[in-house]
Amino acid sequence: MKNITLIAMENSANHGLGVNFCGDQLSVSNSDSKEDVLQRIRDAAKEYCNTKNGRDTFTRNCNCFNYGDFFIFVPEKILRRHGIYQAAIIETIDVCFDEQLVLESDINDTIEESR
Repeated sequence: MKNITLIAMENSANHGLGVNFCGDQLSVSNSDSKEDVLQRIRDAAKEYCNTKNGRDTFTRNCNCFNYGDFFIFVPEKILRRHGIYQAAIIETIDVCFDEQLVLESDINDTIEESR
């Protein structure tokens, strides 16, 4: 088994301006290609949407089911049937790419050698 990180980007959809990222850690077969993994995800999503709960989710979402829904709703038992396993929980820290880490006032007049 190998661990992969699936990152989905939401670019200014109907949730406001800006870009949001959502990620999930999954374990899949060592022999799975990226295309294999994405097909397994689509197949698991289809199986879920053909259950009562899945059909309700699909209908409430205006007949749409995306990666955000996949991360939240597809149960582990369906994932396992498609060779997808939840990897260990990892902690994520969200930061703003443009946040300044060093201000001009933090810079000394003398320059130190890098260590």
